[in-house]
Amino acid sequence: MAHQLTYEQRIALLNKWKNPPGPSENLRLDRAERMVRDAIARYAPFQGLAITVDPKGSYPNNTNVRSDSDVDIKVQMNECFFYDGASWLAKPDRYSGPWTPEKLRTEVERALVQHFGAIDTDHNIAFNVPEVLGSRPSTD
Repeated sequence: MAHQLTYEQRIALLNKWKNPPGPSENLRLDRAERMVRDAIARYAPFQGLAITVDPKGSYPNNTNVRSDSDVDIKVQMNECFFYDGASWLAKPDRYSGPWTPEKLRTEVERALVQHFGAIDTDHNIAFNVPEVLGSRPSTD
């Protein structure tokens, strides 16, 4: 059964979270981001493609990045443009190449598995790279 926090414990946890990370925590967070960036950069099918790998959420905003938080990383393909019929003044040609959203997801998964080994793929959008205690936090 999950442990319920008392009011005092919740306040203490919030006060802990609102502090910026310390030097060792910064190293762990940066390592997690760097390792995902390296996994994508070294993956052969992504060579020569315009892909950005950026932190998002609480980590780059310096909120809720204490030792019990994860790092959220966005992998974005910049080779193609999809739109769903929204009204645009000037629509670019609809992308018709091989990189569909499904293919990108599959290849990101393969890149992460190749680099990290087993990862948690049981999510709608994100993958979860498990934490390595003392080294890096979990990464979504």
